[in-house]
Amino acid sequence: MAVQWRGIMTTGSPTLDNDHQILLGLLNKVEEAAGTSDMAAVGRVLADLLEYAEGHFDREEKVQADIHFAEKDAHKLLHDDLRAKAFRLNERFNAFGADSDKKALAGEIHVFLNDWLMEHILKEDLKMRPLLDKLYR
Repeated sequence: MAVQWRGIMTTGSPTLDNDHQILLGLLNKVEEAAGTSDMAAVGRVLADLLEYAEGHFDREEKVQADIHFAEKDAHKLLHDDLRAKAFRLNERFNAFGADSDKKALAGEIHVFLNDWLMEHILKEDLKMRPLLDKLYR
């Protein structure tokens, strides 16, 4: 089921909120592609999502440094952990030859990324909201 942006996800940073909306859109495209038999499309969308996430993490970490976010080092470790896990899942996906194997893994990747992204935004990124609200008010 596609994930929709909700106001409760707002961090207060227009840049980060825009990034999060784009990431959710890409995540929804992974789900949509995984529901088809076009595993090449899944691979392309997954690559786009991972590339965009990399830039987002850089932007988010810069914002955290700019606002003197006390948990920025721990937050960066969460990003690093996702980078490593997502890279391994992407490598596994690309290593499979059979579309049936790719299709099964595509579903697993979607669930993992969905759970991680929603949990990360709602539990970790929203910790910045008080500082960002002060900055953008």
